[in-house]
Amino acid sequence: MADGSVCAIAFHIIDEDEKEDYAMSEIVQDGGSVTIKPGSDIVASGVDKLKKELKGVVEGGLSSLIIDMSEVRMLDSMGIGLLIATYNSLKKNGTPMELIHVSADIATLLKNMRLNQYFNIS
Repeated sequence: MADGSVCAIAFHIIDEDEKEDYAMSEIVQDGGSVTIKPGSDIVASGVDKLKKELKGVVEGGLSSLIIDMSEVRMLDSMGIGLLIATYNSLKKNGTPMELIHVSADIATLLKNMRLNQYFNIS
């Protein structure tokens, strides 16, 4: 560069096995209601990324949170912990949380854990 500044470009090639770990969430705000659609499973390998996204949404202030689970095929203990932590953060302000498009297996798991007493699961 003519002005003496330095430009660096870095590449990370993602193979097919890594692709799911890098799927971004789709976030849609409609008034005070926010819908977040995780782009992959909610498991230990992706929880940190989703946690940052959810934290940004929750801190931004909202009247309700809807988590669209249509792309989620697997949910492990770390993912369940993230859902509970998100619910607890929202509860402080009286903000409701709902899970939609939940697969039958995940819905059964969440209902067996009685989490449907805290947030809607459909």
